[in-house]
Amino acid sequence: MILPIADIKTSILKLDQVELFSYYLNIDTSEIYSCLGDSRISICNPLRIDNNPSLTFIEDVSGGEYKVRMFDRANILYRGDIFDLVGILFNLHSNFNQDFCRICQQIMNDIHVRKEPKRVKSLATSKHVNKILITTRAWNNTDAKIWSNLFTESELNAAHVFPVRNGWIFSDICNYSYTSGDPCYAYYLDTYNDIPLYKLYFPKRSKGGSKPRFITNNSIYPIEAICELEPAEVLIITKARKEKLLIKKLLPRITTNLKIEVTNLIGESLILKKEFMDKLFSVYPYIFFNLDYDRAGIMSALEYKRIHGVETLFIPNGKFGTIDVGGKDLGEIRVNCGVNATLALMQEANEYIQTFIKNLKDESMY
Repeated sequence: MILPIADIKTSILKLDQVELFSYYLNIDTSEIYSCLGDSRISICNPLRIDNNPSLTFIEDVSGGEYKVRMFDRANILYRGDIFDLVGILFNLHSNFNQDFCRICQQIMNDIHVRKEPKRVKSLATSKHVNKILITTRAWNNTDAKIWSNLFTESELNAAHVFPVRNGWIFSDICNYSYTSGDPCYAYYLDTYNDIPLYKLYFPKRSKGGSKPRFITNNSIYPIEAICELEPAEVLIITKARKEKLLIKKLLPRITTNLKIEVTNLIGESLILKKEFMDKLFSVYPYIFFNLDYDRAGIMSALEYKRIHGVETLFIPNGKFGTIDVGGKDLGEIRVNCGVNATLALMQEANEYIQTFIKNLKDESMY
């Protein structure tokens, strides 16, 4: 017997909606329950770059139906019930009858195939990866003002950073076109199932504004450009792609006897899971994080220390009684204080890492 769509919708809403959100977002149910229990709590939105945790969950009993809803405080595209979420993941619109039927069918298929929601290695499969298509343009004077203190045009090209002319962002319709007031740059990260993975960077957009500063279709990996990683003795995991590229550029100019690799998280507040950290430790004997010395960075550092026993390298920025060395990260210090000051901090960090490793090795002998 084929059930009317209204009955299917009712059947879905009778399921454990927290479990459904947990499955499709690939997050623990405890995170959702924490948000439902305290409206002040937010977590990082796993569907986009979310450096400041913005996603929460609320209960809604309007219209005689009980629903759990996600609510991204910083981005209106990620608000709604479980039907809206599945629509986002499969590029469907829950307000269109035909799309809503497909959304319901998708949820029912997932329930029957898996019996119950369970954790998966990655949220995305070939169906889940939304497409971002771009056309590029020539570098111009506007771009030079944004990048010249950090990278040359040839360095950006070599790092697969491209100025964007037009973008088809999760859409078959061009929904971005270049203007000097709103430039866009594409970080090419990888390819998954023949779909390019990009992070789009809009530097002139205000933080927390109505338009996002970062947009990505990388729902595959918790670190960016994993294909670039090479074996080394030390892995430094920093907060952002730009920071990673700067460290890689300057590393050859410091004195070290260590082979160091660098990567970056998709978002600073993300806590890498044990399974992923174990894989990294199988390649890199020593791992250090480099995060901002602010509330979000400190909270993440404490979690990494508690869960994984990993140290974090902070740059003092005047907060919490520390000195201000000229910026919150190496990028700001490079712009504000010059390359020599940046190299001096990197050399100091290297000395700390070498001493830390030596002490660990000495302790292991007793």
